[in-house]
Amino acid sequence: MATIQATKLRKGMLFKSGNDLLRAMEVQHVTPGNLRGFVRVKARNLRTQSLSDQKLRSEDLVERAMLDERQMQYLYKDGEDYYFMDTGTFEQIHMSSEALGDAVNYLIAEMVIQVEFYEAEPVGIDRAAEVQQARRLAARYRDQLAGLPLRLPEVRKDGHHVYHLFVIRTPRRDELAKFLGARGIETGIHYPVPCHLQPAVLGRRGVRASELPETEAAAHEILSLPMYPSLRDADLDRVAQATRDFFGQSG
Repeated sequence: MATIQATKLRKGMLFKSGNDLLRAMEVQHVTPGNLRGFVRVKARNLRTQSLSDQKLRSEDLVERAMLDERQMQYLYKDGEDYYFMDTGTFEQIHMSSEALGDAVNYLIAEMVIQVEFYEAEPVGIDRAAEVQQARRLAARYRDQLAGLPLRLPEVRKDGHHVYHLFVIRTPRRDELAKFLGARGIETGIHYPVPCHLQPAVLGRRGVRASELPETEAAAHEILSLPMYPSLRDADLDRVAQATRDFFGQSG
């Protein structure tokens, strides 16, 4: 039996309560002042389709449903249904947007993913595909931004980046952000003020400005380029080309 802490529950996840299979439709983490936190879950019973509200302690363990996986290719969307094809048998199935949850945000036509089944019924998608898609996009950024006078996200041998963000670093950060913005490309700064300089921390014993010069320098140079699982290759290419244009290098 596979279990996870209640705090690990996410929207769209499947879990068991007795003999019932439930899908988490909404998950809210609540910390009421100095009291112990809890997790409020609105869940749908996949057999009866009824909704229920559950209140779980943060330390409670939840039984994950044991699922089978099949490799399938995403084909297209029709209304609120998403269609997939088994890459081995060519059998087609469909799932609703409600069943897929947030996963609909990164589905791209012809993408090959692992579809999860429970007792022969399709119930969701392996969210690892989201990370794989982000890594593919990051590799595309790396290829197109190589050689420019900026720092790309570090690749380490002792870990694997999930690329929730794609953060570059350049002393000309503000100029680049303005240049991209003029071309309709939105960027972000995560985060403009280092933790040790936040008002709630600065001034406490042992906390002074300029104590972490590398951190403070980074806060003035980091820029998050567009990165989300549903980002299309053509849009990424436009961001990369605009960045090369800023630095005076054509594609």
